[in-house]
Amino acid sequence: KSPTPTHTPTLKTSDGPSRHPSAAATPYRQTSTAVPVSATVARTQTFVPTTGKKENPMPSASEVERQFLNLLERTNPPDDQLPKLRSLDSKAKWSLILAEKEKDEQDPPANIIKTLKDTAENPKQDFLAKVVKLISTRTTEWVDDFLDLNGPSALFEVLQKQIIRIR
Repeated sequence: KSPTPTHTPTLKTSDGPSRHPSAAATPYRQTSTAVPVSATVARTQTFVPTTGKKENPMPSASEVERQFLNLLERTNPPDDQLPKLRSLDSKAKWSLILAEKEKDEQDPPANIIKTLKDTAENPKQDFLAKVVKLISTRTTEWVDDFLDLNGPSALFEVLQKQIIRIR
């Protein structure tokens, strides 16, 4: 059994153009802050959190490499970090993949949007700050899901109600 990571690894995105397929048509989805390496493994695969009691057996080295390359494509790390990241051993790559899956499982876009709608009349400021941080630090896949689920509309509604309340 491998030890549980004590921190969640992240990758810093570049300020350059995104390599994510949908980013070409939507340049506003790019980020320039630290992005967790998370939602990059196919959603159809079974996931057991690294902090859970069940083990996450590491797949073959070729499967880890495939998932890791997918992760790099979705997180868009700066070009100068790519050689270092690619040179990690399979165990380190698998740890990054699992840590990011776990992080995304904790705050999926649907839950964030539901909380926004449920607390629209009186949202907590720390939650709104968390939403802004999530939008700016998650993978493009997470942001795409947030956009597809009408997250911006829910956020706008909350902010609009706050402006009306202040007046």
